Amino acid sequence: MRSIELAAHAKINLSLLIKYRRPDGFHEIESVFQEIDWGDDLFLQEAEGYTFETNSILLREEVDNLCLKAAKLMGHECNIPGLYIRLIKRIPLGAGLGGGSSDAAAVLKGINVIYDLNLPGADLMALAAKLGSDIPFFINGGSAFVYGRGELIQPVEIDTNYTLILIHPDVSISTAWAYANLKMGLTKAFIKTKFIGFEVQNLSVENFRDKFSNDFEKSLFAAYPQLADCKQMLYGSGADFACMSGSGSTIYGLFRDDRQARSVYQELKTRFSCTLTRPVKRK
Repeated sequence: MRSIELAAHAKINLSLLIKYRRPDGFHEIESVFQEIDWGDDLFLQEAEGYTFETNSILLREEVDNLCLKAAKLMGHECNIPGLYIRLIKRIPLGAGLGGGSSDAAAVLKGINVIYDLNLPGADLMALAAKLGSDIPFFINGGSAFVYGRGELIQPVEIDTNYTLILIHPDVSISTAWAYANLKMGLTKAFIKTKFIGFEVQNLSVENFRDKFSNDFEKSLFAAYPQLADCKQMLYGSGADFACMSGSGSTIYGLFRDDRQARSVYQELKTRFSCTLTRPVKRK
């Protein structure tokens, strides 16, 4: 039986702007996604029927998680008999890092290889869009301007010459709760974009602070002051840019100076759950 091992990388939102609530219930967004070189691991194998195993107790309790949904969607669309999935989970749940979305995209890509389907990237992205808004990004990863409800993707060239520290507070925030508590006057429909994808091209880390922000920070920092404290701590430690990823709860800092980042990480890891990693640059 054919099998494959895959890395399912996390992402950070360098910026996340919420424009308005759409008639279909989704929110129109504009965001800059950056794939990072850290995440979950998957082992996939041909099978009759669908089996899912994981080291995550919470995911074991889910009847139909995103990995299984992705496998069953491919089974229906491409007439495959099943899949065995083993997931080593490292990306925290409710962390704003796209862990579930990345896992689902990895399942789609893995099935494409195992069963010799030879589906092009555009077809995989169309399948990914049926599963969730963020999942299409993870088919190609890298750096991208993401808009619509998250399914429209424009690759961008952007500065990736930095080291980043992720701080994982002991807080899990559901996306639904974050949107329900968003305080930004969403009754207005912002027809004109707040920033355009081309403005992101070739932007340097030194300019991220002037250009990028996360609309969720205002309400979530009020509800969870420790998140704001983490952001200020990273700036106080010399980060060139710090922000919350997605709808939280991860707070990250970008450091141009790798040696400084490693020194800060050594100090922070004695007090927090945190990760030291690098962005992924793809052509």
